Amino acid sequence: MTKTVRAAALAALAMSLPALAAAGELEAGWSNGIRFKSEDGSVALKIGGRVQTDVVFQSADDQLEADLGDPFLDGNEFRRIRFYFAGVMNDAMEFKAQLDFAGGRAKVKDVWVGLRNLPGVGQILIGHMYEPQGLDALTSDKYNTFVEKSLPTFLVAERRAGVRATNQFGKVWASAMVSRNSDDFGHAQSDESYNVIGRLAVAPVNEDGGRRLLHLGVSASRRNKPGEIEYSADAENHLAPDFVSTGALPADAANVIGVEGAFGYEQFGLQAEWIQSQIESAGGSDATVAGFSVQASVFLTGENHPYDTGEAAFGRVKPRENYDGKGAKGAWELAARFSSLDLNDSGASLAGGKLDDITVGLNWYLSPTFRWTANWVHADLDGSGQGNAVLFRFASDF
Repeated sequence: MTKTVRAAALAALAMSLPALAAAGELEAGWSNGIRFKSEDGSVALKIGGRVQTDVVFQSADDQLEADLGDPFLDGNEFRRIRFYFAGVMNDAMEFKAQLDFAGGRAKVKDVWVGLRNLPGVGQILIGHMYEPQGLDALTSDKYNTFVEKSLPTFLVAERRAGVRATNQFGKVWASAMVSRNSDDFGHAQSDESYNVIGRLAVAPVNEDGGRRLLHLGVSASRRNKPGEIEYSADAENHLAPDFVSTGALPADAANVIGVEGAFGYEQFGLQAEWIQSQIESAGGSDATVAGFSVQASVFLTGENHPYDTGEAAFGRVKPRENYDGKGAKGAWELAARFSSLDLNDSGASLAGGKLDDITVGLNWYLSPTFRWTANWVHADLDGSGQGNAVLFRFASDF
């Protein structure tokens, strides 16, 4: 057992001991995962995880392979192998500890403690967690429409160590966070390298679990004294080489802004996002890079993507009938997406490349916790060549 696993296990145990001591007897049950609850309802615990297995077939123009310097090889991988332990006590205190074992070593994902239902504040989390920026980024990979998130999300950070506050005011959702540039183990140490992030979202229309939905949001972040900033992206295919990259840029700061929107009507859904990063150079000219995505989907069996008001993002799809091999077919969804990422800025002599992706996808939701996905991704690197990939994901979570 590695130090990371031992530390996370001990942290989860330490966080749960007060709840267990106060709970007395716990009742076990299943609700898309293993759940424990005290008789008086004051303590609720969850044990869960996810496994995502990817299989990829890909090819590229000779010129593209030569320019990138890497071959496009077929392959497979465990994209994610995660386990977590979480709990709530008295509807006021909460914790979560989640590790990812994909890639051969344990990495810290969500490890935090928090308070909820604070008057005028809402929820406070302290630990390692997602920074609140971007609709696609904040929608869990369990619930994203496609195998991989869209190109603009490469401009926003994922998880960092810090403090985050989140609250809802009617139909308005707001979250702010102060973080440091932590590593995969949640470690960060610096006098000046801190980040400030905020997101504001509103759902003026949200009826029948998101079957009639209008979502609008904006976000912004400032990364202070990062030392160096590097943006790079594959073609929405984790087993492909990076198509575009700025390289490591000496930077005093980076300012990232984003605009997002989503529309849903019955089984139809639309989603769009634009994100821009302005890099304050530590020696040369400031540079600006940006990306956007537009996607549409339709459920052939009539379901929809539920809207999670707690995160102002999309949640778990629940088929009208679960696949049983005896006639019940689960839920089926067709989807298409165009996304673009431009890491060029002639004014700053930055030539990181411009990538356009077209993705067509088919999702089969066998049950709320079992899902098979097929994507075809056509990638076009400006001034170089094109690549194609067929991706399959077989996923389960609990």
